[in-house]
Amino acid sequence: MNSDKSYHLYIQPYLKAFIFGMFTVFTGVSLLIAAGVFQSSDGNGPPRIVGLLWLIIISGNGYWVLTIPHTIIVSESGQVVFKSALRMRRTTFREINSIKPYGAQIGFFQIQTNTGKIRLINQVDGFHDFVSRLKEANPTVELKGC
Repeated sequence: MNSDKSYHLYIQPYLKAFIFGMFTVFTGVSLLIAAGVFQSSDGNGPPRIVGLLWLIIISGNGYWVLTIPHTIIVSESGQVVFKSALRMRRTTFREINSIKPYGAQIGFFQIQTNTGKIRLINQVDGFHDFVSRLKEANPTVELKGC
């Protein structure tokens, strides 16, 4: 019997559509700008560095969004998996050192582990249950704002 517990990011359907739409528009515009910049051979267009910088900025933001976990899976043994669109990060309750608000941004938590940091939107269904299980398994974890 599988006794894994899952906690899912809660985002309303219209907000999901908005985020996906904005991501699509920004990606499309970025590709058009880059294509225009790199096709302009007569020197009348913007410098190529503009297109390159724009692609780097949009790619960085896209990567940032696609690596935010949408699901937390906790096994009975204390293994914790943070799943995002691009990757899965594995840790244990014992390796989680703290959960605190993320920088100066409202609505995000930063989970500090022995191996790095995980950024999380603080709209996870059942997050209080996750924090209770974490505190029970790891009494030394530092919790701020949750």
